[in-house]
Parts: sequence; structure tokens; C-alpha cells
Amino acid sequence: MSENCEIAGEVFYHLERKADFVPDYTILVRLSFFNEGNIWNINLSDAEIHHENDIRKFLKNLLKDPHPKPVTIKKPSDERPRALGIPVDAPANVVIVLDTDTAWRFRKGKPAITAKGDYGDSNWGSWHVDEDGEPVDIFPAGCKIAYFSVANRPALPNPHAVQSFNFHLELQQEDRRWVEIIIDPDVPEVGGEDFPSKLRILQKASRPNSVVRVI
Repeated sequence: MSENCEIAGEVFYHLERKADFVPDYTILVRLSFFNEGNIWNINLSDAEIHHENDIRKFLKNLLKDPHPKPVTIKKPSDERPRALGIPVDAPANVVIVLDTDTAWRFRKGKPAITAKGDYGDSNWGSWHVDEDGEPVDIFPAGCKIAYFSVANRPALPNPHAVQSFNFHLELQQEDRRWVEIIIDPDVPEVGGEDFPSKLRILQKASRPNSVVRVI
């Protein structure tokens, strides 16, 4: 059972690994951002599915090849009203990569990923990734890759079938100050069967996986 802490309304998972956790695959999603005047547009890519389940090996290869070819793409569900979502239908490591063209980073000194509720042992860990592709537990400045593990989900209509998270980022302003922003996807944002279960490939048409905010 993972030990969770709640700080200022955020629930985060300690940086431990579940000893018997074996992911079916690795999911890679990419965050990008642009603003035009007073409009912010944050985009989350469709989920890139990779058969590599050794997270350290995957991360090291990712640094060598930032755009590895996925075996398939999973698209957000048209049935979900949420703006941002990551479809997961089997045990998986979920890797989040920030667009390198934007002056932003995962927040320094605190976890990059927190949950909006205590989901027990459904998820494990929240790691920053250093420049050598190694998971680290010290939350350094400048990190643009982070990941966590999804171990299981109940089926709908269980309220924990879809779980809400926060990605905590710092965006550099024109005066070079860093300002924290929060992006809140649902993981997974598709319902259906509980898992661990057999991998199911989603065939639905993609909907826009983005948030537009007027500031």
C-alpha cells in the first residue's frame, strides 16, 4: 500500500516503487503551450503507446531519440467532457514531456505531479527525470520530463474509474520571473472495463485535447 501525503490540498505519492508492479507498456504524452495576447492555449498530445516497459531503458532511449515511433496512438474519448485526458486501459508508466520550445519546467523543489484525491494504491510514485534519464527524488530546477505509474483502475460507474491529477509547471515571464501554473488532466479519461486487463486499442476519433484560457 502506497503511503500518501496531503499538503495544502494536494495528494502526492511518495517516491517509492511498487515491488511487484509490471507495466504492460509505456505511455508518452507531450505538453505544448502558446499564448496570443491574453489567450493561453495548452495542448496535450494523444497518447503514444510504446511496448518498452523498462522505464529506465525507455527514458535513456528517449533522450537519444526524443520522438520514438509508437506502436499505436490512443486518442481521447469523444464521450468525455473533460478538456484534457490521458487514456489508459492497462497497467502503464505515464511519461510527460514538456515542449522544449517553451520556457517552462516542472516546478522546482516539489513533486511535478499530484492527485486531486487519495486513490490508494492505484498509482505509484511521481518522479522528475534528470539529464541522464534517471528518475530522481530531489525535484531539481530545469526538469522537462516526469512520470508516474498507473497500477489499476476500477470499472465505471465507480467514481475512481477516472482520476484527476495536477501537473505543476513553472512558466518564465518576460521579466524572467518564474510563475507556477497548474494543468489538470484526468487519468484515464476513458471508462469501460477495470484493469489490469488485456490491452484494448481505442478506435474512436480524436477530439481536441487542449485547454484555452482567457487571461
